[in-house]
Amino acid sequence: MIIDLNNFYSMLEVKGADAVTFLQGQITNDIHRADEGLIYSGICNPKGRLFAFLRIVKIVDNFILICPKQLASSLQLRLKMFILRSKVEIEINKNLKIFGIMNNCSSIKQGNESLFPLPSDDNRQLLLTEDKDGHFINLMDKAMASTNLSQWLMRDIQSGIPEIMPETQERLLVHTCNLDHINAVSFKKGCYTGQEIVARTHYLGKPKHRCFYGIIDSCSMTYGDSVFQEDNSVGTVVNFIATEDINYVLFEKGISIPNDNLVINGKQIESIKSFVN
Repeated sequence: MIIDLNNFYSMLEVKGADAVTFLQGQITNDIHRADEGLIYSGICNPKGRLFAFLRIVKIVDNFILICPKQLASSLQLRLKMFILRSKVEIEINKNLKIFGIMNNCSSIKQGNESLFPLPSDDNRQLLLTEDKDGHFINLMDKAMASTNLSQWLMRDIQSGIPEIMPETQERLLVHTCNLDHINAVSFKKGCYTGQEIVARTHYLGKPKHRCFYGIIDSCSMTYGDSVFQEDNSVGTVVNFIATEDINYVLFEKGISIPNDNLVINGKQIESIKSFVN
């Protein structure tokens, strides 16, 4: 199944002689890991709170930072603040197109397309291509083509993959969003913005909040909505997708908070799953 992701994601291209050094000082992961394939990473503020969650790939010598469209401009501006004298260019790439590949899709013909398997997910890949005049769409087996974005986002949520959106920017911590669990943090690389807070939590403390997966009856929901227990706010919606009958939700809450009687907008969360023991 091929899913068009271009209405949800934008791609920032980081290039130049100092691109590796520059990104190494900005992201939570080790940029050298991108030499082997797609990596997850965060970008933090000085207090260790997430400004963005990224999927990063390397094409030739350039790096592509994949983020929700709503964050692309603000992320570009933030990164440009730190360029100083570095030989780096950061632009939103409007020529690249992005598609999600789910399960077996043998109809794809290799040309100028770049395929990137998702970490720890054997059945999904991201495909990036310069799709001039819809040429890539013509390469698809039409029987397998799909525009059902909700299926892709649902799999992210079921796998514990967060999103940072304008409503949750600089509100959530790295460990709260389980970035250490999905290999989106390197604790061996050098300094980056927010690194002291992230490292202190990892080595000296214990995360008080983590992300959990659950489902609820369909209801109005948005990123950053509160999770309640007995009229007390105990957590936050991190990622979700609403279908006709059910909402799939990734939410954070205190580890010590029981899973009983958690509600979002009056609807009780069921089938709650923890990703970190």
